Amino acid sequence: MTRNRLKWLITVLVLVLAGASWTVNKFLIDRILQQEKEDVELWAKAIEFNNTNLDSDPQAVLDFVSSELIIKERTRIPMIVVDESDQIVASRFVDPEDQTPEIVEKLRRLNPSIPIQIPAGLEDSTMTTQYVLYGESDYIQLVRFVPLFQLGFVLILLGIGWASYQSIMQSEQSNLWVGMAKEAAHQLGTPISGLYGWLALMKEERSSPYVDEMSQDVDRLKHIAERFNKIGSTPERVPTSLKRELEHALDYMNRRLPKKEASIHLNVDSGTHEALFEAPINRELLQWAFENLMKNALDASQNGGAFQMDILLKPVKSGVQIDFKDYGNGIDKKEWKEVFRPGFSTKKRGWGLGLTLTKRIIEEYHQGTIHVLVSEKGKGTTFRVFLPCD
Repeated sequence: MTRNRLKWLITVLVLVLAGASWTVNKFLIDRILQQEKEDVELWAKAIEFNNTNLDSDPQAVLDFVSSELIIKERTRIPMIVVDESDQIVASRFVDPEDQTPEIVEKLRRLNPSIPIQIPAGLEDSTMTTQYVLYGESDYIQLVRFVPLFQLGFVLILLGIGWASYQSIMQSEQSNLWVGMAKEAAHQLGTPISGLYGWLALMKEERSSPYVDEMSQDVDRLKHIAERFNKIGSTPERVPTSLKRELEHALDYMNRRLPKKEASIHLNVDSGTHEALFEAPINRELLQWAFENLMKNALDASQNGGAFQMDILLKPVKSGVQIDFKDYGNGIDKKEWKEVFRPGFSTKKRGWGLGLTLTKRIIEEYHQGTIHVLVSEKGKGTTFRVFLPCD
């Protein structure tokens, strides 16, 4: 599983758990609140019944309806009855010392009051309005703490996911450095093989026209060592012509292409001033990045066919743009970002580090960008590089 997929999976899982937790908790609270409201409304009706049926043993009716039919084996809901001047005239499950104006305001804020009609007196048929105020039962208060426990569980899950993600990151970094050692051996192997070849030719020819080539390969070994020395440190960058750097990379690659029908061409607008191609770069590292892109194109070329690559260099706003276009196998669109991930390779013996290092050199060391501009299976791929002038 890739890093991006793991991050999205953890994020989606946390959001789903949080959403489900909130939904279930809200559903439970709403159901309990509705039930408690119905209980209070019944209690309010019992008070009305008690006061409008004075001939039916009022206290017995009230005790039976409120205690037996409504409250028995139900939750303890604090309730009070107040008159129009907010004076408490009756209460249930509220301690006498708590029957203060503050409790009236508190209960009024929690839930809407329930109006009831009460006779003004025994001999007076005039009806007065009183109000039943109620709070929340112990059950509701406990349920309100449930989201905190659920949130704690989600945070623990998130922590486990983050720890797993960090572990994968560290594993990838470890693989990167191990792979770099392999890449170093691979990079050094090419010029060393060249040196052996030149030496064999010198022995056969008994002459030295190949000394210059040997000297170039030795210099190449020196440059490779310098490249690895710069990885992990802050490289020095100086304004340099990207056109000249690409020409140097092309010269090196064209002389080492495996077949005569293979070629790499640099396309530049001849009318563009040389200064427009300048950017602050580190020559050693950027040469490495350019060569990796060319080697990647060579490795991706179709078997048995002629290898061709076109490089388009042009100045753009605030920088220089370089397109590396090959005519090889192409890349599936779903893998356009994956090609830069450490370890990703379509070669059986590939370590998947070339494009990873290229991306790091361009983006981290030169504050540029690199991405797959376009790719089509069987037709080729174009990588676009942007390097800022500042």
